[in-house]
Amino acid sequence: MIRPSFASLRTKLVLLVFLAYLPAFGSQLLATAEHRATVSSNALERARQLTQLATANQTRLVDQARQLLTTLSRLPEVSGSDWAACNTLLARLLEENSMYANLGVVTPEGDVACSAVPTKGPVRVNDRAWFQRALQTRGFAIGDYQIGRITGKPTVNVAYPVLADDVVVSLSSERQHVAA
Repeated sequence: MIRPSFASLRTKLVLLVFLAYLPAFGSQLLATAEHRATVSSNALERARQLTQLATANQTRLVDQARQLLTTLSRLPEVSGSDWAACNTLLARLLEENSMYANLGVVTPEGDVACSAVPTKGPVRVNDRAWFQRALQTRGFAIGDYQIGRITGKPTVNVAYPVLADDVVVSLSSERQHVAA
């Protein structure tokens, strides 16, 4: 039986070709690893920039809602007891501000007294975080992500108390959630 010899010309040529390609293969692996690291770094930077943009946008939207509610809290239709006039006013404002799902006024007991979107019956919100926070702080409050009881839409509510005769009436706006 003849044993193959590593000293044969064919074996030496194959080994030589393999060794010739080894640096190119190693170089390709290194370039791929560097490219992957660069792509990963760029993706992280873009994610950071998007996060900053989203945060700035959300801050701007909350500030706009706060300004709207602060202004509305000073109107007699909102702080009075003429809920029909309040419904009409808020419905008109909602038409002009389509970024909101609803605008409403809630009594200190948590009953919706006035709503831009008509209700199908009594609606109580005294268990909602935004309402409880507005009552506790007697200031602007932001709620949690939720499904609106009147609109059925995913929203984040904000509220601003109307302080009249030591009674807190919560004026709230539902900001529509836009999925990315």
